[in-house]
Amino acid sequence: MSKKKTKFSVISFILGCFYFFLSFVLLHAYWIGGPFESFLSLLVTIYLGACTWAFPYIIAELDQLDSVSERLGYTIFEVLSIVLYFVAPFIYIWLEFFNEKDKK
Repeated sequence: MSKKKTKFSVISFILGCFYFFLSFVLLHAYWIGGPFESFLSLLVTIYLGACTWAFPYIIAELDQLDSVSERLGYTIFEVLSIVLYFVAPFIYIWLEFFNEKDKK
């Protein structure tokens, strides 16, 4: 049985790092408080790290579709990518473990 490998996108990783630092700074400045001073801060940092790790795989999967960014438009796709960044770990788990299409 050969399992389909999930590809990695370097450009999306750089974009994910940008989203990580932006959201890390904004969340800690306006909501959580000082970085690494509380348990909530650690949880948020771990979750943002997971988002940064999974985001390039999700964008690479979307690139395999017929030009999602061309069909949606560049601006709409950029807004969608921000939303995808924050739900990327859940989508990655779904693609890797619960996607029935690849198991057949």
